[in-house]
Amino acid sequence: MKKQSAAEILAIGAKTFAARRAIYGDNWRRAGNALQALFPNGVAMKTADDHARFHILSLIVVKLSRYAVAYDRGERHQDSTHDGMVYSAMLEAIDNEVFDAGNKSGLRKVARSNRKGERKNSRRSGKRQAQSVARRSGF
Repeated sequence: MKKQSAAEILAIGAKTFAARRAIYGDNWRRAGNALQALFPNGVAMKTADDHARFHILSLIVVKLSRYAVAYDRGERHQDSTHDGMVYSAMLEAIDNEVFDAGNKSGLRKVARSNRKGERKNSRRSGKRQAQSVARRSGF
């Protein structure tokens, strides 16, 4: 395979952007508006798990908004329904790891472990947490 210059890579990217925009329009705006409607007070993300959960939720919203574009056209978009299903399963798996199944109040294990007097997050524990999230995400 021939090595491509930055200009060639950008030209290919521009073609991809134009092709996707022809299908989805400004879907990124729809997804942003949907997330704002879901979280009118914003989103507090402090841990790697918070970021992982929000990331997967954002992907679900993108897939729903892409499906809505197809729906408006009287079409189906199987890629979006399948991806949405996969992302939902991933989100549930992350939630199963984060939340204590017996804890009816919904307090996260992470929040309890950060109480005053308990171990403080160190660089090493943060690295382990990031590696755990990466493993769960398939990286």
